Formats: sequence, C-alpha cells, structure tokens
Amino acid sequence: MGGLDCLLTQSANHASRQRSDKLSLDIDIIAMIATILKHQGLPEQEIRHSSTLYDEGIGLDSLCVAELSAMLEKTYGRDPYTSKQLPMTVQDIVDFYGGG
Repeated sequence: MGGLDCLLTQSANHASRQRSDKLSLDIDIIAMIATILKHQGLPEQEIRHSSTLYDEGIGLDSLCVAELSAMLEKTYGRDPYTSKQLPMTVQDIVDFYGGG
C-alpha cells in the first residue's frame, strides 16, 4: 500500500472511530437519563437530543440533576453542572463533552 493510500485509510478509520465515539457518548448519556427516571419512579419516555431536561420536557428535578451530575462526573471525570453550566437539552450535555 502506497503512502497516500495508507494515509487515506488512516484518515477514514479515524473518522469512523469519531462517529462511533459520538454515537457511544449519545447512547450513554440518554441511558443515564433513562436510568435516573427509573430510579426516581418517573414514567418512561422517549428521550431525544432535542428533549428539554426540566419542567415540560423530561421533568428532571433537583434530585435527578444531582444524580445525573454525579453519574456524568464518575463516567467522564467532569460534568457541566459543576463547571458552572446549565444544560437545557440532552444535546447541550452531549455538546459539553465535544460530541456535537
């Protein structure tokens, strides 16, 4: 395999890993939120990237937010809440970790 072919293959593999990492991040965050809803006895619901986290959206209260913050911190080593950010949607959380 020539130098250019090797470089193109490496570039394609890197792009594929990035898409896979983003998908994994999205799935992990949505799964965390679903787990919290279950722990709190809240009804199951479809969670989308555009879902708002509070009030009329998913309905996370302060206890749910504290649990989500702890889960994100444990999994990723940081979280938007302790970084003085208030994500409004699921996508805001994904974007915080560079998955947007």
